[in-house]
Amino acid sequence: MMSGIYRWLLLAMVLPVPACTSAAWNSLTAPAGPSEVVQTRKLVVVDGNGKPVAELGAAQEGSGLVLMDTEGKPRAAMVLTANGEPGLKLYDAAGEVRAALIVGNDGRAGLALYDARGKDRAALATDTEGNPALILLDRKGRVAAAVPSGGQHPHARPR
Repeated sequence: MMSGIYRWLLLAMVLPVPACTSAAWNSLTAPAGPSEVVQTRKLVVVDGNGKPVAELGAAQEGSGLVLMDTEGKPRAAMVLTANGEPGLKLYDAAGEVRAALIVGNDGRAGLALYDARGKDRAALATDTEGNPALILLDRKGRVAAAVPSGGQHPHARPR
């Protein structure tokens, strides 16, 4: 059970999503009149200087909303996979994913934490019956603690 939950969590966390930044919502003004329908594959929101601050897009792998910092690095992403599973990714100032949350269509849910080098450090997940699992990993990716104990750790996480 432990290996399956952890493997699902790690595989589900990485989704290709375009990069963007946060927006100052209080400075936005409403358009003169609403449009009935606007269709596009990607919407980029820019600040007063024309610098991208947010991106909403659709791709073959799903869709996502990404917020970027003033340097143009992603800081937060809300994603939806092609099969409808929602996820949230949080990035550090270097643009590295540090935390990820996903909810599976089959009832599984998981939270993963990564170090500054992108290495797996902790995972909290539930299986399809709601049974929880917690895994803590050392710097070499070895299981340091697991609840329930006895789980096996897949040594690599796809990027």
